[in-house]
Amino acid sequence: MSLSMWVIAMVTYHTVLKKIAPMRATLADAQSKLAVVRRELSKKQDILQKVEKTLKKLQKEYEGKQKATIGANVTCKLLN
Repeated sequence: MSLSMWVIAMVTYHTVLKKIAPMRATLADAQSKLAVVRRELSKKQDILQKVEKTLKKLQKEYEGKQKATIGANVTCKLLN
């Protein structure tokens, strides 16, 4: 009785393993592709962070020069 149960269990295990093996290969492939994409994303996020920092700096510079221009225009109008 127990030998037949063991044989049935082994056959079931073999059947399941045959179905799962391609799925495991697909999973491994997908995980490797995901790792590559995540590395690329990280690089792009670093670039974006640098661009945003530069943009913020330029915006502050622009606002400062705009205020200076407005101040100069007011001064010119007052002198005329």
